[in-house]
Amino acid sequence: MSNAMIGLSRDAANLGALYSNPEFLPGLLDNMPLGFLYLSLIHDSTGEAVDVKIESANKNIEQYIGRNHLEGYSATEVFGRESRHLLKVCRDVIKSEGRLEVDDFLFANSVKLSAIVYMPTEDEFACFISPNEGILRQTNTEFENNPLFSEPQNLLRVNADIQFLLRTHLNAILGFSELILEDTDLKNRDRYMEIIKENVQTLMDSTVIKGNANSTSPSGQPIGQHGGSRPRILVAEDTESNFMLVSYILKSEYDLTWAKDGVEAVEFFEKEQPDLILMDVRMPRMSGLAATERIREVDKSVPIIALTAFAFESDKAKTMEAGCTDFIAKPINAMALKEIVKRHLR
Repeated sequence: MSNAMIGLSRDAANLGALYSNPEFLPGLLDNMPLGFLYLSLIHDSTGEAVDVKIESANKNIEQYIGRNHLEGYSATEVFGRESRHLLKVCRDVIKSEGRLEVDDFLFANSVKLSAIVYMPTEDEFACFISPNEGILRQTNTEFENNPLFSEPQNLLRVNADIQFLLRTHLNAILGFSELILEDTDLKNRDRYMEIIKENVQTLMDSTVIKGNANSTSPSGQPIGQHGGSRPRILVAEDTESNFMLVSYILKSEYDLTWAKDGVEAVEFFEKEQPDLILMDVRMPRMSGLAATERIREVDKSVPIIALTAFAFESDKAKTMEAGCTDFIAKPINAMALKEIVKRHLR
């Protein structure tokens, strides 16, 4: 199996927790050389697991079993008596601490299918499936030799990383879609469409965002300057399209400086002494929370607004503990961003 195919398999496993966003997954799942199922346990009123629900499936597994459109159905509805064996496999995976190689995973359409099953979250199972046990074992060896995938907790961490990647590009797609509706300048609208297309393609390619040759501003260079008469905002954001989105929303009222990571955020804060900081939480070299803690050692008052792809209360609590003043979740809404910035610059 090629490294590229193995990479696609890994992406598919790590994307299992994102089955609620199926519009982004088919291009990733359908290009892997294995069948893929993402399953969850169905419990009765007493809490006992009684069946398995198919949350996500790719085309390969549909071809193996001779049936399309599996998502949302129970294993009993799709496989009949075989569902009992699937339920047993899931229970065995739990007993095996979240990972199991199964030679008789499923017998369907006169074909015996083998599988490697991971349990990235409680009661949920990512299944690599193939009638070719050799391919499965080769894939399994790749996982075992890579510590990133060898432990369930690491698989969970990669789930979060991939979810962050998707949310990052989704933020740009939704944000610039909103700007298209608000901006009457045809040139700007064409530019917004280019950015949307780039991010959609990046999602489907499952790669990191591509560099933009027509960058709004190189890192560290201020944009929208008006003689220093306006409030200055430091935007710490490692993804160019997201910085561009923020700049398009705010540059008519504020001067902005772009820092590409936490290290630059601290450096530019010391040089620029901005009136407000928009701090992305997830950045290379130094995280946004670490950069916030460094800045708070010398300045307790500058407003620092955390930008994060996750809107959970636990994430908000972490930003507040690090010293952030406020919190806004991606995808960024233009009106919400303008309002929160204005509120803290009064």
